[in-house]
Amino acid sequence: MELEAQKEELIRKYKKWGPLKVLRSEAVENAFRALKRELFMPRGLERRAYTNRAYFLAEGSTISAPYMHVILAEALNLQEGQKILEIGAGSGYQAALCALIVAPKDEIGSGHVFTIETLPKIAEFARENIKKAGLQDRVTVICGDGSMGLPEEAPLDRILVTAYAKKVPPSLIQQLAVGGQLVMPVGRFRRFQSLVRYTKVNETKIKKKTLRRYSVYFVRLVGEEGWTQK
Repeated sequence: MELEAQKEELIRKYKKWGPLKVLRSEAVENAFRALKRELFMPRGLERRAYTNRAYFLAEGSTISAPYMHVILAEALNLQEGQKILEIGAGSGYQAALCALIVAPKDEIGSGHVFTIETLPKIAEFARENIKKAGLQDRVTVICGDGSMGLPEEAPLDRILVTAYAKKVPPSLIQQLAVGGQLVMPVGRFRRFQSLVRYTKVNETKIKKKTLRRYSVYFVRLVGEEGWTQK
């Protein structure tokens, strides 16, 4: 089966998968359909771009399964024109997917995605992939400590953390705009992670909602406000 046909089959499945459909919005569906996932796969695995599983990249980093990318994009409630921060660039695919929603056109006044990756080799991989997809003007890849966020771009409309920690780093909450949302996996142990969305109601009140309890699996968030690098 050709890649485009495989993609369409996944879309069909994601729109009817279980009582809680994975793919719910037209914006995420259109972005998923438009973006060539094969551009973000490790060399030699391009033909497996639409296999429903994760793949290792290097140095412990992974590209998540396609359904997880969809779940995260839906969880963010993205809107055109928003400024997004992703922690953990990986292959660059999730940032690119978000960019097609918040900045569907490359023009002044559209949204932008910033993605921070702690591993230099992975950051460069993501940067190259995003360029291949023609989205380098809509996505900025930064190599650094994602647990500290990106204060120079605050306030941020949405923050997505694609690595788990025991709690949300305080710096990220501070950098979130009032009314903004932060989505990340939270847990004390690697095999007991929940996907949680935090909404900043005002400067002193945060609303928390568990989206998927003990059913996600991400690498550790390493950094000053995450896990120590051991």
